[in-house]
Amino acid sequence: MNLGKNIPEWDRFSVGQPSDSAKWTNPDCCLLDSISHVSHIEHGWSIIESGGIQAGLISDKSKLNRERILVAWLSPNIWQPGSRYGNVRFRFDWKELIENRQAYWVESIAYGVDACRILLTDVDHTPLVTPYDPTIGDGPWWHDKDNDKHYWNSEYCLEIMIEGDIQLSQATGIFFEKHHEEYCCISPGNCIDQGVRPHVGGASFLAGLVGRSIRLPRRLLTNPELDDRPYSDAQDAAQQLHHLLRECGKGASGGKLSQDASSAIARAIFFSLSRRNLEEAASLSKLFPSQAVMLEECKNLFYAHFGWDMEQRMV
Repeated sequence: MNLGKNIPEWDRFSVGQPSDSAKWTNPDCCLLDSISHVSHIEHGWSIIESGGIQAGLISDKSKLNRERILVAWLSPNIWQPGSRYGNVRFRFDWKELIENRQAYWVESIAYGVDACRILLTDVDHTPLVTPYDPTIGDGPWWHDKDNDKHYWNSEYCLEIMIEGDIQLSQATGIFFEKHHEEYCCISPGNCIDQGVRPHVGGASFLAGLVGRSIRLPRRLLTNPELDDRPYSDAQDAAQQLHHLLRECGKGASGGKLSQDASSAIARAIFFSLSRRNLEEAASLSKLFPSQAVMLEECKNLFYAHFGWDMEQRMV
């Protein structure tokens, strides 16, 4: 008799117990209140322009890779060596995402760290995948109904597959990660973002929003708990961008531009910096009469786009 025949596959990844200390979180029982989608910089611009994360077919070795199920990928994982998915992290509220969705266990994938995959959907996919009840507490995601808190086991990689598109209006913030030095989900060994640090990738991302005239809700970069000041990630990126502008503007001298032309050239400088083409940005800066005039024009354009000062300091 197989005594383990009724034990679900997810049992070995089960969440532990919450820590009794306010200063310590058990890694096998971390609070799950938000979840994120990480993208490369260029794809991040596309997400904003299209109004959300567009679901796609599952193309890896998943058991669902032959099904016509379209999913968007999210995870609570933060990888210290850097993310293979890019520099830009779109954060979402966990409870809002799971509302009116059924959970299904898909599989575990044996990577360096096992990846546990759960599908959230409003479509009945039994018997293709097995319903997963997070309130039981025997898997990598546990919903403690008594306290209405959700936990996950961070000793494993938790991958959430949302069936369907996710609207940008549901996002609660945009933050920046380091891209992994070696690994990349798109073009390993040939990705221009590999090894790019958070504030550098963030500077490229913000510059691209200005240079491409891409608007996004201000709330995605500002903290409502700090009087809508920019998140530290956004401010670090803005200060890096200001540093690059100062460097590029050192050669500005003697140019004569109308007001309309000044704004257009400033936007072109942001576009060049979004691609980290410092030489091109420096050449454009020479069209201004001075570094001070060039910086003022760029700072005004940044403020008009985001509503906060590029040099603003966190408190």
